[in-house]
Amino acid sequence: MEFIYRTSTIFDGCRNIIYYAENKSNKSTGKYIRKNRKKLERYLHESGLYNYKIEILQRNLFGKRSIRRLILRNDPTITAQQLEERVKEIRNNGVNRNLWSLLCITDIKQNPEDATAQIVICNEIDDENPEAEVMRFLNQVISTELKNYANINTTFSDSSIHYSIPDDRRRFYITNEEEEEENRDLFATELLADSIHPRKEVELSPLIIDAQFNMSLSLYPQISIKLEPFHKAIYILFLRHPEGIVLKQISSYSDELKHIYMVISGRQNISVVNKLIQRANTPTDNLLHKSLSVIRKTFISNLRMDIAKYYIPSTGHYNPKQIPLDRKLVKIEKEM
Repeated sequence: MEFIYRTSTIFDGCRNIIYYAENKSNKSTGKYIRKNRKKLERYLHESGLYNYKIEILQRNLFGKRSIRRLILRNDPTITAQQLEERVKEIRNNGVNRNLWSLLCITDIKQNPEDATAQIVICNEIDDENPEAEVMRFLNQVISTELKNYANINTTFSDSSIHYSIPDDRRRFYITNEEEEEENRDLFATELLADSIHPRKEVELSPLIIDAQFNMSLSLYPQISIKLEPFHKAIYILFLRHPEGIVLKQISSYSDELKHIYMVISGRQNISVVNKLIQRANTPTDNLLHKSLSVIRKTFISNLRMDIAKYYIPSTGHYNPKQIPLDRKLVKIEKEM
């Protein structure tokens, strides 16, 4: 059994996780982990690793469409022909053996600019003796992590789990189960993309919104960004305000948002439109936050996080929410 250490991007809301990726050749190990997942997590917790979870990556992640999207994450500038050739190559040769392994995400560190995690990878799994293999891996993780935890203060509450790392004052938060699950899936996707196709450094693509309000990234021709009219109206509103928008003050932009939405959607029923805009202005309705969440998911489901973050409205706790993309890279073809 070989252990490899490397670093990778990690997302807000993702706790320390051990992933197991399964395929047709390792059913015994997958079956063992499914049956004993809670017991294995309890073993980690009792050993001092309180904030750990075990997840299984499904085989359907490696269908033709999924492999296509994983390749595009790491090389969004690839041509259609190159993409199809690469998909065919991966499917013909079988998925890399390293994917069918135990992956442990540890040592989470976060700051305003970037966030990283250490990954412990077990490359070889003996499917004939899954219990011994899994326990051997978990003990390796425990041994490694307890050394790292020597200077970390861990505290718990009913609503959050908080790591404080004294030497650099960086903090990591988990906010809720929905966000945690979403970001856990994202992180798994990033890992899989890194495993099947080299990550290519690319320049940021111009964002084009044509006369029919279709959105495209001109340097990434194989990637499609699709949003419903209201979500698109919210997104264009943020594009029109590079200085950012404080969400609590969104009502100040009601007339502008209503105009953008009516132009995009073609809806003329003023009462219906006014009711929708009023919902966006009502904090307890949560429509605005849901729309921003849909925008975020749309971009990060198509682009890896180091690229997507420039196209997503984001902010600190007290600053206006803004899209970081240089407006020289934004072209809206129809005047509004």
